Amino acid sequence: IIFRPNNKIMMIVIILLVFIVLGICYILILNYYKVTKYLKQIIYLMLLCADAVIFFCFETTLSQFVTGNPAIQYLLSYFSFFSMSVFIMLLLRECFQKSWNMFTNIMNVYGIIIVVILILYWTNVVNVLYSLIVVHLFLPVIIVCSFIAIIKDYKVTHDKLDTWGIIALVILSIGTIISVVDYRTEGTIENIDAFSLSFLGFIIIFMACLLRCSLRALSEVRDVEHYKKIAYIDPITGGNTTAYFAEHMNKIPVVKSYFLIVNLIQFKLINQIIGRQKSDELLKDLYKVINDTLSEEELMCSLGNARFGICFIAL
Repeated sequence: IIFRPNNKIMMIVIILLVFIVLGICYILILNYYKVTKYLKQIIYLMLLCADAVIFFCFETTLSQFVTGNPAIQYLLSYFSFFSMSVFIMLLLRECFQKSWNMFTNIMNVYGIIIVVILILYWTNVVNVLYSLIVVHLFLPVIIVCSFIAIIKDYKVTHDKLDTWGIIALVILSIGTIISVVDYRTEGTIENIDAFSLSFLGFIIIFMACLLRCSLRALSEVRDVEHYKKIAYIDPITGGNTTAYFAEHMNKIPVVKSYFLIVNLIQFKLINQIIGRQKSDELLKDLYKVINDTLSEEELMCSLGNARFGICFIAL
C-alpha cells in the first residue's frame, strides 16, 4: 500500500513546508533590495521543495485530507516524482552556469523519455510502474553528469558552492542508490525513507550555501546604498550633493538648460548672530523652498559654504 502513515516522512514534509514559507519571505526581501544574482536559484529550490511536499505527503495520512480519490492521489504522486528531477536539473543549471548546455540537453532527453513512456502507458503497452523505475534509474545519470559539471566548474572558480554541491550530490546519490537497490532486491519502490532523508540533506546543504552567498550579496548592496546615501545626500540641507548632481546632469537636455549658482554673501554673519544650528535650519528651509519650485527634470544641489547650484530648463 503506497498511502500509508509514516511519521518520518510526515516530519520531512513539515520541514519542507517551513523552508517554503521562509524561502518566499527571503525571496521578497532579495527582490526588494534588487539582489537578483541568486534569486533564480532560490526560486527553483523552493519549487523543488513544493514538488517534494506533494510527493512525500502521499506517503502519509495527510493525503486523506487532500483527496479521497486514489486515482488523483496516484496522478499527483507520479507527476510530482517526474518533475522532481526537472527541478533538480534547473537548480543545478542555475548554480553551475558553465555547464548550462549540458543540463539543458539532459532535461531534453529526460523529457523525451518520460513522454515516450507515458504514451506507451496510455496505449496499454507498458505498466506505469516502468516510468517510476526509469526516473529512479535516470537520477544516477543526472547525479553523475552533475558531478562532472561541478568538478569542471570548481577547476575554474574554486568556489565553496561547488564543494558543498558535490557533498549534496553525494548524499542524494546514496539515497537514490539505496532506493534502486531496494527495488532490485525486494521488487518494490515503496520504501523511500533513504531517498527522502538524502533529499532533505540535499535541500538543506543547497539552502545553506545559497543563503550564505545571497546574504553576502545583500550585505554588499546595503553597503553600497549606505555609501551612496553618504555621497549623495548633503548632511546640512538634506538635499543633493555635487556627486549626485554630476551623475544626473546627463539626463537634462544640454541645449535648453542653464546653470545658476546661488551664493548667500556674508552668511557667516547670520551664522554668528543666530548660531550654527539655526543657520543650518535656515539653509535647509531655503533649499527646500527653491527645490520645490523646480520641475522633475531640473536639478539642485548644495555646493557648500552657503551656495547652491541649480540646473533649470528654459521655457
